[in-house]
Amino acid sequence: MHRLWNIVEIVEEIVGWVGTMSEYPTRARRTYAALTKTARLFYFTARQHLWAEIDTAALHRLLNVHRVKSVPERVKSYTSFERHIRSITIDGDQHSLSCLIDAYIGMAALSPCGMVGSFAKLQKLVLDVVPEDEDTLQFCCHYAGYSLATLCLVPSLREIDLKFDVVYLHELVDQAVTFLQAIPTRCTDLTTLRIFTFTRSDWIGPSQVPEEIHVVVLDIIAQLPKLHTFHCGVWILCPNHFKSLTQHQTLKHLTIDDDCDFDEFPYECERAILQMRSAQSLRSGWFLPLRSLHLELSVTAITSILPDPRYKSDASGNIVDQMPLLETLSITSPFTMMEEEEEEYESVSLKYLIKRLRICRHVVNLSLDVAFEPAISDREILLLAKTWPDLQSLAIQSSYRSDRAHTNLTGLSLLHLASHCRSLTSVDLCFLRLRIVPLPKAIAPSFVLNKLRIRSATSTSSRFVDNFIRRLWPAAEVHLNEKCLNQDAENEVD
Repeated sequence: MHRLWNIVEIVEEIVGWVGTMSEYPTRARRTYAALTKTARLFYFTARQHLWAEIDTAALHRLLNVHRVKSVPERVKSYTSFERHIRSITIDGDQHSLSCLIDAYIGMAALSPCGMVGSFAKLQKLVLDVVPEDEDTLQFCCHYAGYSLATLCLVPSLREIDLKFDVVYLHELVDQAVTFLQAIPTRCTDLTTLRIFTFTRSDWIGPSQVPEEIHVVVLDIIAQLPKLHTFHCGVWILCPNHFKSLTQHQTLKHLTIDDDCDFDEFPYECERAILQMRSAQSLRSGWFLPLRSLHLELSVTAITSILPDPRYKSDASGNIVDQMPLLETLSITSPFTMMEEEEEEYESVSLKYLIKRLRICRHVVNLSLDVAFEPAISDREILLLAKTWPDLQSLAIQSSYRSDRAHTNLTGLSLLHLASHCRSLTSVDLCFLRLRIVPLPKAIAPSFVLNKLRIRSATSTSSRFVDNFIRRLWPAAEVHLNEKCLNQDAENEVD
């Protein structure tokens, strides 16, 4: 064998490309399995990748491996594979989970120390116990899932994804609370926590999470000193407990999505959160370490979370710090009918959002998909460009009914962006009519922008638009989709 293959980094680079270049995870796993049988050179490295991410079925096979061997050989074989596990997904039905727990207990009984490997290198845990069939064993399935997930709470864990069915969350609230309470005790270095809720029931909504879960989730967040990423549903906006989330000292990335209907966020919650902000005068700030904020909520919920320059400190009268380090902001609030009989839609003006967010001076990535009323104009784009001159990416859409104008933007908006935002690398805008405006002779082209996506409701000469854009961004890759809005409107009518 050539001495080149003695360099471990080269072998790891070759095997690592299997997962990087493969389009489907299952195909990558088959390739890893084939590599372990192809050559001794790739065996150890391929086995590491093969067992890095497993599900309950793979763990069950591992616990029952080599049953024909002696007890010491079985334990040794299990331990040699278990030390490669980095991620576990707990899924499956009640029978498979129960068999898995029995196999785990059986392997523990065989171990000389009374226990098997402790997943010493486990970094990610995914709990997704959602039976496909509605039967009487679903409660047992969720119970077994909590029991198995508790065994995976180890000090090395850095990331946890939880998917809860709210119906069974009410029935097994004690088991869920016990599992959640064990997280800060066993996983002190946890950095990422994502909680997803859903329901198949018609009588209970996904936002109707038990009060005990509200309390314990925000309690464990406060007890995780290294948590920097949190993803949750709109139910976390419970005013009685939301304050602890706003005061977290290490939270850098926050995502709150609407896992229920938009009209389930009551006016009382909005008013309670606003009163909470006013009562404490935000003396200690509002999401001070936050770098990234993603909101997929109704306009009512969004406005209750965003910074507000009206809040002043009691001592100096200056505006209190609210998301001062925010760099990435993504807001999605598709139009929704407020009442079934009357066509009323939640909307907001772009100018209002800019005024609310102008105290966040470090925003460089901005994405807005909101039902704007009135339609956004060139003047608002100019205000946006002057407010955040260091923008690197900008995407604005206006989700609205097909019979209303999406936007009143013209080519003047592109001129404003090219003149004031010299660091832009990506732009995505919708135009009602892409009217080209004369360019000043003194305009300096920017070679930073590499991607520009334009959607126009009216027919425009692509060659004419391309010549106009080349004067502003000579190196940009232009995507002109003139029929996009018309097609969307036809689909909405259908």
